[in-house]
Amino acid sequence: MSAVRLAAARVLVLGVGGLGCPAAAALAAAGVGRLHLVDDDVVELSNLQRQILFRSDQLGRPKAEAARDNLLRRWPMLQIEAAARRLEGAELRAQLADVDVVLDCTDNIASRHALNQVCRDTGRPWVSAAAVGWQGQILVLDPRRGDLPCYRCAFPFDALPAGSCVTQGVIGPLLGVLGAMQALQALRLLVDGVSPLSGRLLRYDALRGSWRSYALARDPHCPVCGSAEQPSASVLM
Repeated sequence: MSAVRLAAARVLVLGVGGLGCPAAAALAAAGVGRLHLVDDDVVELSNLQRQILFRSDQLGRPKAEAARDNLLRRWPMLQIEAAARRLEGAELRAQLADVDVVLDCTDNIASRHALNQVCRDTGRPWVSAAAVGWQGQILVLDPRRGDLPCYRCAFPFDALPAGSCVTQGVIGPLLGVLGAMQALQALRLLVDGVSPLSGRLLRYDALRGSWRSYALARDPHCPVCGSAEQPSASVLM
């Protein structure tokens, strides 16, 4: 039964970089029948040490298209669509309406807050991960459950981190660990309908080899999922 469900499943992967590459590969290998890959960037030489779906002869090609072609060479039976552009407004909402789960593999918190609002509006569960240096985190947001917090509850705008992987760098294998974890939680959502990480934040210290899990509280005054909701954001990478 799980194989049938996966074959009929549809997953949107936003960002085909250090996180999106291992996540998309794991989902394809698991038999997820339809993948939508979105990224407006191109393959660069510096990407090759951590973005495992790309080859040196693909430098300059759109990442979404290069990833699609490489995945289809190995799994030609799958349906894999590539969008080498940003998704905005009505196009983003239409894309979310056509998938079951979203993977946030972007590299900036503004995109995550925008995605949080749109997923809340459309009722789509999503799996978010991020990494800087030797530290990484993953959490599952499921707006179908009213008792669970949203991304804004966990990360208010006035508590944004100062650093990013662009300014501080990131160890390549850490992204592979987190991307694989994103795929694993997506599979749980697709097969079982739930994830053990829903409503929790899991942090990984690759330098010390330790995991920590934190329960997240829903903010009743959150402007996204609380009583004072605001209009949704329209732009997302």
